Amino acid sequence: MDLAHYSTFENNADFIARTDKNYNLAIQSSFMEIDERTQWVNNYIINHSKQQWSVKYNVDSFMLQVNNSEYRISEFASKLEKPSSTPLIDATSLSYPEIQYLFYWLNKINCPFDLVYVEPEKYTEKKVPVGEVDYLLSDDGPGVMQLAPFLGTTVTQDTINVISIGFEGHRVAGLLNNDQLREPGFDDVRLVLGVPAFKAGYDRVSIIKNIEVFREVLKLQRYELDFAAANNPYSMIHLLEKIKSTTNIMPDTPIKSINLIPFGTKPAAIGMAWFAAKYQEDIIVTYDHVVKLPGRSEGVGRIHLASFR
Repeated sequence: MDLAHYSTFENNADFIARTDKNYNLAIQSSFMEIDERTQWVNNYIINHSKQQWSVKYNVDSFMLQVNNSEYRISEFASKLEKPSSTPLIDATSLSYPEIQYLFYWLNKINCPFDLVYVEPEKYTEKKVPVGEVDYLLSDDGPGVMQLAPFLGTTVTQDTINVISIGFEGHRVAGLLNNDQLREPGFDDVRLVLGVPAFKAGYDRVSIIKNIEVFREVLKLQRYELDFAAANNPYSMIHLLEKIKSTTNIMPDTPIKSINLIPFGTKPAAIGMAWFAAKYQEDIIVTYDHVVKLPGRSEGVGRIHLASFR
C-alpha cells in the first residue's frame, strides 16, 4: 500500500459538499474535543460512521487501549479485528504514537484506509512581549523515548536522525541535550522545515522558535536543512525515500538506520509514520510524548483527506 490520493478542502462546507461517504468504522482519540476542530471532526465521525473506536496509547504501561480493551504493543496487531471495509482514521485528535501504531497494524494486515486531518483557523497565542509570537500548544510529557518495535541505537555514525521542526523549539533542544544521548551525541542530523507552510509566515515563526536549535546543530559533525511541505504528508514521504536511497550507496558499508523524530506539523508526522510502517527494518522512531493543551487552537480551517491503498 501507499499514499494513493490526497485532497485539500478550503473549509468544512466544501468538504461536506464534495465528499459523500459513510464508513463502517472510524478510529479517533479517546481524548476528544480539546478545541473546535476536534469537536467538528467528532460530530462528523458520529454522523458518517456506524462504529467508532477510541484509541489511546499509555506511555507508562506501553499499552494500546482500544475502546475498553488494552493490548501490549507486541500483540495488538494480531489481536485487533480486521475491518470489514475501508476505515477512517482521524489524525486530528490522535497523537503521534497512536497514528504510528494504527499505520503499523493496517499495513501489516494490508487493509486500505482513509485519513482525515483538520487544520485550525489559527493557533492560540501566549501573552508575550510586543513583536514576538508564541503559541500555547502542549505541556512537556515524560520525555524522549523510542516506540517499539521501531528501536535501535541512535548515537552511532551509522544513524541519520531526521527531525521535523515546528513552533516548539524547546522540544528539539531537549532532545539534543538529553542525558542519554549527549555522549557521544548525534553525529548526523537532518532538520526538516515545513516549506511551504500552512500559512504565510509560519515557516518564519518556526525558524525563530528554533534559532537555538540551529546553533546547536551547527556544532555537529554532519547536519543538513531539508524542506518538506507542512500540509502534505507525501512531501515528507518523498524526502525520506530520497534519504533512504542515498544512505547506502557505497558497497560493503554498514546499512544506516533512519531515526524519525516527529516534532513538526501533523501532516509531516503522518508522512513519517507511514514511512516507518512501510520500511520497518532499520527504522527507529523517537518521540517525547507531549500533552496537548485544551483550547490550543481556534476555528475550523482547511480539511485534508488522504487515501492509502
